[in-house]
Amino acid sequence: MPGWQKPDGMSDEEFGKLKSEMGEIFEGAAGFGALQAKDYTAARAFYTKSAQSNPNNLQDIYQLGIADQIKPKAKLKDGGYVAELIVSGDAELGIHQISEIVPVKGVTLIGPLPKEIQNYTTYSAGISAAPKEGEGAKALVKFLAGPRAGELLKAKGMEPAGS
Repeated sequence: MPGWQKPDGMSDEEFGKLKSEMGEIFEGAAGFGALQAKDYTAARAFYTKSAQSNPNNLQDIYQLGIADQIKPKAKLKDGGYVAELIVSGDAELGIHQISEIVPVKGVTLIGPLPKEIQNYTTYSAGISAAPKEGEGAKALVKFLAGPRAGELLKAKGMEPAGS
């Protein structure tokens, strides 16, 4: 990334690797954004740069390979459930978070994407340094990380903490 200053104590080799990794992340994120905006030319350019930076990044290589193929068929939904497009007959296949497919009546979840191209959303909990209800907050976080909440999360298409 141009203009970055190497932190004190970091070797040139470490700094070069960091810049390369950050560049790859940026190009992949920009490619995803371009796909969402249906700018397939830009998506291909960003994913090509990302794939050149790291040929082992199967997620971006997959995106690069399908960008042109999905262009004439892609339907992006702004808000709501993607699966609603399937129910209405406007789409035959939807890719979305499992927890956003499970509650929609009239669709069948066929399974998660392969782990090589999967993109996980991680949720975290934290407690303020000076909470008004510190013990209650701790109890809530403990419950959310526990087995009873884990069962509910699984039923809703999510993976519980530690899985």
